[in-house]
Amino acid sequence: MHSQAPETVNTHAWDEVLDHSLYAPYGQVRVSRMEHGPYDLPILTPRGAGHYRVRVHARGRDTEPDGFVEEPVEDYLLIAWPQPPEPDVIHA
Repeated sequence: MHSQAPETVNTHAWDEVLDHSLYAPYGQVRVSRMEHGPYDLPILTPRGAGHYRVRVHARGRDTEPDGFVEEPVEDYLLIAWPQPPEPDVIHA
């Protein structure tokens, strides 16, 4: 987690980069999966409850559009920082 928005946006190695506002009422936002509970990754909102901005980097989402794969084909990078809500921003 960052204390403020990163100064630069890395779009070079990613198919999509989006900034999105998030409200964390309990301050315990983490990456999880539908089955078997959360991954062993850090909490994205360590400052507790409040408003955050999350920058989501994604690649490989169009690799297998039917959704059936033996191995993961998608990669994500999430960066979060405290910030009041704003409209989404798509970085090109």
